[in-house]
Amino acid sequence: QICDYVDSGLSAWDLLSKDISRFDLITTDDDMPGLNGLELVQRLRAANFRGEIIVLCSPLPRRKIDGYRSLGVSAILEKPDDTAKMTRTVRASAERLKGAHPTG
Repeated sequence: QICDYVDSGLSAWDLLSKDISRFDLITTDDDMPGLNGLELVQRLRAANFRGEIIVLCSPLPRRKIDGYRSLGVSAILEKPDDTAKMTRTVRASAERLKGAHPTG
């Protein structure tokens, strides 16, 4: 499967925690009901998810940005963001993943 979508942080965690190794790249919003983006990323890292994580957000305080960075997120994209920048960010993450998991 290429893509899944959920509409809350708790729904994301429920889906991801069932088989965390099934995912290579996760995009998440910072502001979600039930479980915010930082809490989700903390759970993902505690569950040993080592894939790429892209966070979409409104302007954040420095301490929250630092929290995301300390958890090794791949990118923090401030909304509204242009589609071209999102596309470049996802492509860069895919290239890093390809290098980490060579095929053939």
